Amino acid sequence: MKLYPLALAMASLTIPAVNAAESSKVYVSYEAAYDARIILSPADKDNFYYISYQGFEHSFDGTALLYEKRPNANGRDGFFYKLAGMPSINLQNNNYRTHISGTDVPFYEVYLDNDSVTRVIFQRSADVVEERRVKAKYQSRQLKVLSKVAAKKLVKSAHSNFEKSCKTSISVSIKWPEFAKQGLKATPAKTAAYLDALGKICAIDNDYAQAVQSIKTITVAASSDVDQHQATLSSGGSSLALNIGDQVPNLPETSYRMLFNIF
Repeated sequence: MKLYPLALAMASLTIPAVNAAESSKVYVSYEAAYDARIILSPADKDNFYYISYQGFEHSFDGTALLYEKRPNANGRDGFFYKLAGMPSINLQNNNYRTHISGTDVPFYEVYLDNDSVTRVIFQRSADVVEERRVKAKYQSRQLKVLSKVAAKKLVKSAHSNFEKSCKTSISVSIKWPEFAKQGLKATPAKTAAYLDALGKICAIDNDYAQAVQSIKTITVAASSDVDQHQATLSSGGSSLALNIGDQVPNLPETSYRMLFNIF
């Protein structure tokens, strides 16, 4: 995964207890061959933040992801933002500073490539419209739809695309009543992310393609925890059981990682 440095201006390195007290902020790159920026926006849960990317020449451009803010380890000053549900760290503050036009300025580092780091510095506070767009981008990646009809359409399209890309035929059975009983009638739309992940795994090489093509049935049920998911492959590899939650973070990344690990 590609990594870039981000610069943030912060008066304190203490991790705040209440996100609601914070405002969304825009940080821009400097000393880079391209113009890049991030919007850092507090989420509803304490110490969790959305980060929106633009101009990094990376697949994250135009998207927003959810991160958990944690203090640096081993007593070091500063903090980092870990991609929720994943081991990746894409933004970090090490309490470093630089001089720009004679002014001492703190910066963050953004990591989106293993061999690249982009420094970013505070530019301004984000406005309400920008903040809403960041949250909307995240919900879009999470396949958040409002109706069962929309969910069915999304799954049908992903199912068709998967079968074509992986050159296989598979039966997908969703336990709709189970989701409805939990008030999550549209959550099965997220099945599309797992089908997309299987398609990407199928494209890795012939061995993975054969493993995915061996699956003939997928059963989708509701997870007992809304922020957790689970995948179980039968001993013969012909049946895959998915338990999916409504609040599993960063669905494109976490669904791929979970499914990749079962092969």
